[in-house]
Amino acid sequence: MKKRRSVTAYLWDIMDACGKTQEFTAGCTLEKYAADAYMKSAVERQLMIVGEAVVQLLQRFPDYAAHFPERSVIVAFRNRLVHDYESTADGIVWGIVLDDVPKLRAKVARLLNDPPN
Repeated sequence: MKKRRSVTAYLWDIMDACGKTQEFTAGCTLEKYAADAYMKSAVERQLMIVGEAVVQLLQRFPDYAAHFPERSVIVAFRNRLVHDYESTADGIVWGIVLDDVPKLRAKVARLLNDPPN
């Protein structure tokens, strides 16, 4: 039987995956990202973890949905990476890495530091 995980565990998973994504791509450009199969694989894996952690968090703790208005986009992108990987453009991934990952990481850090009641 699978042990029930806490809200904190899922939030840490999201924050850790966002942090790894930022670490892997630090100082990188879209062109370098697109040419590096290892980096692309690592980044896409971390983004899949983010999406799956959001799915699991909200299934088990639906009250947290209000804190993730972007949840449908996160989950849809996770599904695209998993099921429609060949059509995922590098530019789209890169835009998510630059714009969305830092915002999500900051939000999750706030939730971890000041959990809602």
